[in-house]
Amino acid sequence: MKFAIISDIHGNYLALELVIEDALKLGAEEFLFVGDYCISIPWPKEVVETIRAMDNAHIIRGNEEGYLNVPDGTDAQFEISRWCKRVLSEEQRKWLNALPAQIDLECDSVNIHMAHSSEAFIGKTETENFSTSRIALRYADRYVTHEEFLNDIQHELLKNDELRQKLDTLPGGVYIFGH
Repeated sequence: MKFAIISDIHGNYLALELVIEDALKLGAEEFLFVGDYCISIPWPKEVVETIRAMDNAHIIRGNEEGYLNVPDGTDAQFEISRWCKRVLSEEQRKWLNALPAQIDLECDSVNIHMAHSSEAFIGKTETENFSTSRIALRYADRYVTHEEFLNDIQHELLKNDELRQKLDTLPGGVYIFGH
């Protein structure tokens, strides 16, 4: 089975169409959608309808789908969320809210575990150490190569006892997450 894994579309319908087309050309038989479908780019309805119409898709909810439930207010931080909420139909919002947070599949005797965030599998160790804001602060004073960055991540994460314990207890299989 050949899967296409797509995450963090954020309303970019034009990119979604191209990615789906490319995946099909490359032989994708099924699609794994790993959350964050609507908020940021102005095609939330088209993104939702495209994904909903796919028979060969496994779809989970991302953290951005929760922002569609923010109440009306004056906090400008959530204005794009409120706009998406107004643009999407009630049926589309209900569909998004009803998506599972995690899916476990089996394909050719391999277990596939899918969640939007690695926290579902290993807790907050990764996000607490390597969120985008922490990365920016960590390397603010120098350029870091890709190799240095990967080595730093590996060193920091593997010295963490809590993470190593969580990794040791994970069931076998493939783990997929977004962000």
